[in-house]
Amino acid sequence: MNKDFEIRSAAVSVEENKLVGYVVPWNSRSQLIWGEFYEVFAPYVFKDSLATGSDVRALYEHDYRGLLGRGDISGMSFGFRATKEAWDFKQDPCVRTVTASELLEITFTATPAYTESDVENGCAARI
Repeated sequence: MNKDFEIRSAAVSVEENKLVGYVVPWNSRSQLIWGEFYEVFAPYVFKDSLATGSDVRALYEHDYRGLLGRGDISGMSFGFRATKEAWDFKQDPCVRTVTASELLEITFTATPAYTESDVENGCAARI
């Protein structure tokens, strides 16, 4: 599998053995990424990618061998390949806004990049 993609994280909770998450908070600035830039995802950035019916996997810590399990997992993340983006270098650190992207996977993680993301009772992740 081609691992040439980016990952981002956000929050998780478990009730009644079901997970529901808000993986990608639209128009929300991420935490500082790699100490270099902030990132913002435009609404419906994965629309075209999801319309293809691609096989998006739910992983633990972005590991294809990882199993979802019990414990203090409080975040969600996602793997993606940006296909359109805009950079604002007038800010320091700069801000990247992703306007179109291919969604490759979602992950439950303890270290989310987007603090607004979460997982709650249910079985669907809102992307």
